[in-house]
Amino acid sequence: MHSNYNEVSETSMPVDEVEAWLNEFEHKRVENKPNHGIIRSTESVIFVSGTRANMTKRERKAAIAKAQREHKAAMRELVIQERKDQTEIARKRKLWAKEIKAIRAKAKPVAPSAKQIISDGQDALEARLRAGEHIAIAHHKGETKQEYYTMRRDISAIKGRFDTGIVRIKALDNNKAFYMADTLETFNGDINYSNKASIIAALKTKKALRINKDMHQQEVKNLASMVRKIDGVTGIYGLNNSIKGWVML
Repeated sequence: MHSNYNEVSETSMPVDEVEAWLNEFEHKRVENKPNHGIIRSTESVIFVSGTRANMTKRERKAAIAKAQREHKAAMRELVIQERKDQTEIARKRKLWAKEIKAIRAKAKPVAPSAKQIISDGQDALEARLRAGEHIAIAHHKGETKQEYYTMRRDISAIKGRFDTGIVRIKALDNNKAFYMADTLETFNGDINYSNKASIIAALKTKKALRINKDMHQQEVKNLASMVRKIDGVTGIYGLNNSIKGWVML
């Protein structure tokens, strides 16, 4: 049964821990400040053992001077304490940020390696693709060369089982590439293939701009040229490396 209450974030701090932290700065709580944080000048009203009326002019002057000195000293102490508090608060915030980052990293699932995916077999690879996973492609250089060709062979073996096909996707601004089931929705609205703003608006729908047989060759060239000038675009390729379109994932 679904609860109507908001779920507690995994990165939130326990209430008792926050309260313990605040208790380290009790002097900053309004209820603990002198006169509840309302500061008044000490110059206008001075009480010295309740004998203000009996003060001489000289005693009164001395009392005012003393009160002023004490007031200035207290203000200096407040400034010093405030600096110490700010330093300690900044240190604690940095520590909390580090702890939250560690929690998020621990909660984030680790993507399986190409070697692991291959060793699981073709049926497991098919299940991953059907579940919507992006399967990282092993780089074809160095020690992963064998994994690269083995994965290509496995993908070719199962591609016929997908009605929508399997595509290779690659961000245009880096070398990371993935296989995925082609479940990307196609953009069917009006678009000016020579206008950058029009192309960006279409891509921001998260739908794929496909190259289709009804497009003129010049339209394809204009679109290919424009998308290379836009950040965050991912190319959609067929398994034969032919470009099929673009999308913002």
